[in-house]
Formats: sequence, C-alpha cells, structure tokens
Amino acid sequence: MIALDRPVDRSPANCLSGGPHPPRSPNNHAAAQSLCAYLVLSMKMPWLPTIVASGTVVAILAGTWLFDQADRDRRLYDRRSRISAELTALETQIQSNLKVRAMLGYSLATYIATEGRLNTAAFNTFAGSIIADDPAIQAVQVVQGPRVLYRYPPLSPTEINPRVPTSAACPPQPIAAGRSRAPSWTLATDLPWDLNPVCLPRLQFDRPRPLLLINTTMPIRQLAPSSQPPIQVQVAIKVNQVVEDLRANRQSSVHLAVWVRGQALERQFGELILARQQPVRSFLQVGNSHWELAALPRDGWVLYSRRSLWTWLTGCGLAIIGGIQIYRWMQLPARLADRAQSNEDRWQLVLQGNNDGIWDWNPKSDEVVYSSRWKSMLGYQADQIGNRRSEWISRVHPDDLGRVLRGFDDYVNRKIDEYSMEYRLRCRDGQYKWISARGQAQWDRRGQVQRMVGSITDIDKRKRSEAALRESEERFRAIVEQAAIGICQIDPNGRYLHVNQRFCNLLGYTEAELLQQTFQDLTYPGDLAENLQQSQRLWRGDISSFSLEKRYLRKDGQLQWVNVTVSLVQSASDAQPYTLALVEDISARKQAEEQLTYNAFYDALTGLPNRNLFVDRLKVCLSQSQRHANRMFGVLYVDLDRFKVVNDSLGHHAGDELLVQIGRRLQSCLRCNDTVARLGGDEFAVILDDVGTSEEALWVADRVQEHLKQPFHIHGHDFYTSASIGVALSQDPATQQPYANWQNLMRDADIAMYRAKANGKGCSQVFEPMLHHSTLTQLQIESDLRQALSNNGLEVYFQPIVRIQDRRLVGFEALVRWNHPQQGWISPSVMVAAAEETDLIVHLGEWVLAAACAQLQQWRSHWHRDHSHLPLSISVNIAGRQFAQANLVQQIERTLMETGLPPACLRIEVTESVIAERVDSVVDKLARLKALGVQSCIDDFGTGYSSLSRLQQFPINALKVDRSFVKDLPYSEDSAAIVRTIVNLARSLNIHTVAEGIETPEQLQCLEQLGCDYGQGFLFAKPMQAAAAEELLRGDRVLSVIQPQLGLN
Repeated sequence: MIALDRPVDRSPANCLSGGPHPPRSPNNHAAAQSLCAYLVLSMKMPWLPTIVASGTVVAILAGTWLFDQADRDRRLYDRRSRISAELTALETQIQSNLKVRAMLGYSLATYIATEGRLNTAAFNTFAGSIIADDPAIQAVQVVQGPRVLYRYPPLSPTEINPRVPTSAACPPQPIAAGRSRAPSWTLATDLPWDLNPVCLPRLQFDRPRPLLLINTTMPIRQLAPSSQPPIQVQVAIKVNQVVEDLRANRQSSVHLAVWVRGQALERQFGELILARQQPVRSFLQVGNSHWELAALPRDGWVLYSRRSLWTWLTGCGLAIIGGIQIYRWMQLPARLADRAQSNEDRWQLVLQGNNDGIWDWNPKSDEVVYSSRWKSMLGYQADQIGNRRSEWISRVHPDDLGRVLRGFDDYVNRKIDEYSMEYRLRCRDGQYKWISARGQAQWDRRGQVQRMVGSITDIDKRKRSEAALRESEERFRAIVEQAAIGICQIDPNGRYLHVNQRFCNLLGYTEAELLQQTFQDLTYPGDLAENLQQSQRLWRGDISSFSLEKRYLRKDGQLQWVNVTVSLVQSASDAQPYTLALVEDISARKQAEEQLTYNAFYDALTGLPNRNLFVDRLKVCLSQSQRHANRMFGVLYVDLDRFKVVNDSLGHHAGDELLVQIGRRLQSCLRCNDTVARLGGDEFAVILDDVGTSEEALWVADRVQEHLKQPFHIHGHDFYTSASIGVALSQDPATQQPYANWQNLMRDADIAMYRAKANGKGCSQVFEPMLHHSTLTQLQIESDLRQALSNNGLEVYFQPIVRIQDRRLVGFEALVRWNHPQQGWISPSVMVAAAEETDLIVHLGEWVLAAACAQLQQWRSHWHRDHSHLPLSISVNIAGRQFAQANLVQQIERTLMETGLPPACLRIEVTESVIAERVDSVVDKLARLKALGVQSCIDDFGTGYSSLSRLQQFPINALKVDRSFVKDLPYSEDSAAIVRTIVNLARSLNIHTVAEGIETPEQLQCLEQLGCDYGQGFLFAKPMQAAAAEELLRGDRVLSVIQPQLGLN
C-alpha cells in the first residue's frame, strides 16, 4: 500500500544522467511489484472496480437486513413474553372470581343447614342480597334432584326451557308444600361436599345466553328418614359479565378474548380476535368446560419502528459511502499512473522549450552532466566540454570565484535554504557573460548530498542594460542633487518617487521619510484644494504645466513658503508617468510682505490688532448687523487700573511687560472668533461676535476680570491689577436699531467704561440710556456724604478681635457706617467709592480715627484708673490717599494727644496696594509710627502685590489674612497652604497674624491648628454699635459663640 502513494521518479536529473533510481528496500520492492501487478490487472479488467464496489454495497445492505430481522425477532419475543405473563395473571384472577362466587352457594347451603327450616321469604331475602351485590350472578336456586325447591328470581312460564325435562321444568315448589309444617333439615357430616362449576349452554331459568352454573352439593338431609336425594344449591353466573368485569378492572393494554368449550357449547366472549392475528393463548379447565384465553396488543404487532428506519438509513448510507470509497481506492493506481505519465510528458516539453542550460552533478563521482544548451550558451560544441566539475570552476570570473564557491558550499552544507547566484562565465572567445545559476540538491538520511540538479540563464543583456541605466541615473542624480532649488518626482497618487537634498533641507525631512509620504500630507490644508485642482487638470491633459505659491508643513511644525512649478513627464516605454516639480524657497519674500502687513495692522508691543485693524473689523461687523437684524455683537472697552503705579515704581520696561501679559490673558479667555485689540496706552478693546444680550456680554466681562485678577510675574515681582470694562451692544438702546456708525458705538462703550471706573476698580458696566442718571445719583451721594461728615451723620461700628487660643477679646476694628435719611443704610463699598473719587476719603479717615480713639479711651476711663487688666486695642483702616498725606504721622499723633489714648492701643491697617504704590514713603511713615508707639498691620495680605524681599524691612506688627483665604477652610487644601505660609512667614518675622471673615467653627478650628494668633468674624460677633460693644466688655470678655444680637449685618 505504501507504493501506491509514491509516484514514479521522473525527475530531470534522472532524465539527464540516465542513471538508475536509488536502491529500494525489500519491502518497498515487494510493494512496487504488487502495485505493478495490480496496474496490469486493472488495465485488463477495467470493470473490476465497479464489480467490487457493487459487491460491497450488496454486502452492507444484506448485513443491514439481517441485523434488522434479528432486532425485530427480539422485540417480538419480548412483547409476547410480557403478554403471556399478563394472561397468566388473568387466569389466576378468573379462578379467584369463580371461587368467590362458589363460596356464595356454600354460604347459602350453610345457612339452610343451620336454620333447619326454610321458607320462601327467607330464601328470597338471602338470595336477593347476593344478586344485588354481584351483577354477574344471574340466579340462585335450591334443587333436590330434578325438583326446584326455591329459586330467585322466580321464573315466568314463558321462560321455561323446553329442553329441560318436565320434572326439572316445573315451577319451584316450596319445601314441604301443603304440609302443616315444613320438614326440618340438618347438616349431615357423613356425606361429601361438592363445589363443582358446570358450564351449561342454557338453563331452565336462563334467557338465551350461556351461563356458568355452580353446583354446591351440601351434606343436608331431612331429620326424618327419607330416601330423597341430597339438596343442591345452584348459582348461575353470566360468563360474558365475568369477562367484561375482568377487562374493566385491569384496564389492560391488550385485546382479550375467551373461548368456552363444553358439552354442546362453544362460544367466544370479549373482543373479536382472529387466529391469523397470532394472539398469545392460554388454556384453563373450568368444571366440565375448557376455557381458552387469547390476548393481542391493542396497537398490534408493530414490527417496523423508528429504530428500524434509522437502521436502514444508516445501512444505506454506509453502503453508498463504502461503495464510493472502494471504487475510488481501486481507481487510485490508474490515476497515479496517468499523473506520472502526464508529468513525464510535461517535463520533456519543458526541456525542449526551455532556453536555460541544465547541469546534473553526482557528488560521489564528482562528475557533472552539462546539457547541450549549457555548452552552446558559452559558444562550445557538445563534445568540446567534458563532464568534470573543473570545467565549470575554471570558467568562473576570478572576481566572482570566491563568492560562487562559498555560496555553493554553504548550500551543500545546508547553511542557506536555496542556491541562486549571479556571476560571470568565460565564453569560448574569451569574453565573460553574466548568467543566473540556480540549483536543487537531494540529501540522504545522513545529510550527505546524493544529487544536485540546476540550470543557468543568460542575463548578460539585462546586466549591461542595468549598468547603462545606473550610469545614467547617477549622472541625473548628480545634476539634481547639486541644483539650488528643490526637485522631486511624484507619481499619480501624489507619492514622492525621488527627492533631492535641497528639497529635504527645505522641509527638514530625510529622503527616506519623504519617500513614505505624499505631497498631500505635506501641503498646508489651506493651500491643498488649489494644488489638487491644478494637479487634476495637469493629469487630464488640460494644461502642460502650472506654477503656484503654496505652503509646506515642515517637520518641525513650521510653514515653508515655496513657489512650485510642476510639469508632466510621459515615458516612452510602459513605465508609469510622473510629474516633475521644481520647488523654490520664497519664505524671505513672504516674511517681508507679512511684516509690512503686520506693522500696519498689529501692535508692535503686544502683537494684538491695533486701532486700524480693530476699526476695520468693527466696520465689517456693524455692516453685517445693519444688513441682518438678528446678527448682534458686543464691544468691551477695557482700561487697566493702577497701570501708572507699575510704570512709576518698576519702570516703563516693566509696564510694557505687563501690557504683553495682559494681551495674552485677554486672548486666552476669549473665543477664537472674537477680536482683541490694543487701542493705545493701557486701553484695550474686544469685539464679541454673536453676542445678543447684555447678560452674555457681562458674563464675558466677568470672565476677563477673573483672568486679570491672577498675579502677574514681572521682573521677579508679583503684581496684581484689575480693569474697568465698559460694555456696549451693536444695537443702540435708545433706538433699538444698529448703530449708525462705529464712532457712536465706541463713544458709548467709552462712557460705560468710565462709569465702571467710577464704580470702583475691577468693575464692568453696560451702557444704558439712563447712565447719566446714575452718574447724577453718584454725585448726589458724594454731596450727601459730605454733609453727613460735616453734620456728624456717620457712625463708627466696632467688630471684636479675639485671641484664638483662649477666645478672649483683645480689641476692636473700627468700621464706618452710614444710615442715609432717605435711602437707609448705604453700603460701605458705595460710600467708600464715593469718598475715594474726591478728597472726602481723607476727611472720612481722619474722622473715623478720632472717633475710634475717643471711644476706646472712654471705655478705658469708665471702669478703672489702672488699665493693666484691660489691654484693648483699636484697629483703624487708612486709605491709600490718606496714607499719602505728608502730615499723616503728625495727624495721628495729634489725635492720640487729644483723646488721651496711649499709642500702644492704636493699630493702623494698610492694604498691600497702598504699600506697593508708595514703598519708600510707606516704610518711612511706618517707622515713624513705630517710634511713636503705634502698631501697624498689613490688611488683606496675600491679595495684592507683595515684595517678600522687602517685607522684613517694613516695621509692622501683624499680617491680616484676607477673608478670601479663610472662607474655603478647611476644605480647600490650597487655601490652607496659603494661610499656613502666611502664619509661618509672620512667625519668622516675629509678628502676629489676624484672620478676618471667620464664620464657622470649622474655620476657627483649622486656623487654630495652623497657628493663627487672632481672629474676627461673624462667628464671634458682627460689627456692633458702641453700646453693644460696651455690653460685651461688661462680661468676662470670652467669646465662644456667635453674638447676632449685638451687631449689624
């Protein structure tokens, strides 16, 4: 069988060398002989596979039939056995039922013998109860010989059976009828008993149906001597009822029939069963009759089932598959022979039509058989070259010999997988010719080469063409590489085929990286559409070339401006056409043009659009708004607060840096379609595109304010600033129509900005028609404040300052409050803003200082002359303009002298912004106040400009932590870190810390843990009037709970 799968060796090596096949083993030889014999036999008898396959099918089908028959016989035997067992049970039940009914007769005979006397009424009662309980009993009678003594039920004359003798057919007579007394009966023990069922076809009291009569012969006789025969009790049973009861009680799964054969009687009871149905039979002897029981399954003898169907389906399937496989297997040798012959013919055609030279090397003899084509390829005749391997080696070019021998040895030693080389062989005329050699070896089990066959192909023309093309390409490459402009070849898909070094330098890529990309990948998206359009026209032949200016995306992300001239190159051969692009760098010219445009429309310092570009864009937006009523926009007029402080304190260079940073922040907080411009100085303007309501514009303005509140880092200093922002919408509020010109729009935005600046630093204001009314109101407040100040209409409130460690009151902060006669309580921020717009802030500060010092001194004088136990202090805020007064120290000294308050009880609070604006003068004044004995504190520390390097030079006693850092405690880690830093800084400077705005116990606990010294806030008490503060001083001065009743919100 092994030989069937092994084709005949008809390799080119055998055909060329003519040598014998490798020796076979004895088993292979025997298998080959068997295969040959079978091939000969199959050729002589082509019908043999069909006969064998058909026989296989028939054998499988026959086996299937035998298996199915055996299975059917087994199932039939099992079923008849089960039915036979059921018939046996039925026999037992029949005998049991007959015995039970025989005992009924016995019980009647016993009754008669026991009573000794019997009358008709007693008999009828007893017999009637028996018949009523058993429907199978037809009648009960007592006879003596042929004479019927008693019968129940009585027999009518029409029912007398004429076949019965007259003496037996007479009506039943009562015992001892006509006598004065009935004869007495007794049980005779010397007579045998008899319970013998007799099957009769008819009885004298029977309707025309078979009955089973059970005679019960009892040893009963009369007491008086008599020659009368013994009395018998007879019970008539309906056979058909017995059979029906039997079937009904068992609910059998079989059809049941009973044949009864006796004297002059043969009849079938139950269901109709024919003999040809092959029922299961059973025989039973009942008295003088023979009973035959026959049973048949209700569903018949089902011989064919689903199992038989699956058996035949499986058998047929196996028969078909087996027949096909046998047929195919027996056809295999013939197919192998045809395939071998086809391979042989094909190989002969290949040898005849191939232009390659074939060689066959025998390693054992080191001989090589060279084909005639191999020899003629080198210009030799068939007999001019021998069969030695040296004929080949000696003709290899000396420059190629080492490489060729190494490659040959590596393949023979299995160091490489294939033998394929290109080298030169010497021809007969002494010239060398390029050839391509290939070979395939055959190894034995020990790894030794048994045979090697190969071919050589003449590739001399291809090699010479490649050398010429390579020389041409090198000349072209040299020209392209030395060009001063970028040159590249591009295929129809846009992929680079070749690029020169200048083009690589322009884009910053290497040549290998560019060859992996397309010009679409490197073209700036804004220029790609026009480039693609021109390229499509060029490839369609609409134009011969085109030139355009475009931008490339460099590897470093920069844009490279170039001028590209592209032309189509069609090859004369079948090679794919390509486009040749000449790329010139024009970035210098473009930069000069862009710089001119930039200088005309952009601010040189911040890089933002200048007034010219802003006005142009504002005109465009206003024109669109006038054409489309539903298109609205807004203008923000931004003016920086305290910009002059930076210029004056840090110099104009720092001011320029601040303007640059502000421009960047404005751009970062706005959308890309909004315009941010610098109008000049510290003024900026913003065009908010697609803003329809003032709420949207104010939301943007607030966002700008939040960004500007963040510190600016300028020359190592942190500087805080804000801006006043005026907001105007494109629709004039007075006419509800777009503005007629841009000048009016900018005018209203400017008015709103000045109004925002009047409201306080860091404010925003939307222009409204009634804006002048609010200006008048502001002027009225300033006038009323001046009157209140002169008429003593203001009042000083006091907010307690508590030592956090023991919650003990240590002082107050003086806060001014104004209860306007018409407007009620005026907000302190509004009052202070109105005062700062004029010189009222100075007078207001002087009045608060005097009132606070006088009140504290009054408290001190009220209780004790010795004030050592009352170390209270009063904190007074000094505004920037007031602190700038040259006579501030003299004025404070005069106030202390007038009120009599010791200088140590007064604490001056100055904000960081005041210090930043006047550093040198502030240090001088604080030093003079310290020499006077007055304490000083930096208010709102951490919210403004702080020069930590000069903080140690300030003669201060405390740092006041702003409420903005306290409100987020203890949940903000950033706020906790800032407070911790301020506390640690104060400790390092040996000064105290005061936290303001304490409103919750959690904030107090956190400040205590951070080490803060003093605190104030609503948690302890709100700002309160002097009377309420005095009531607080009357207590133990320990504040641990909120005191809302004492203060004013």
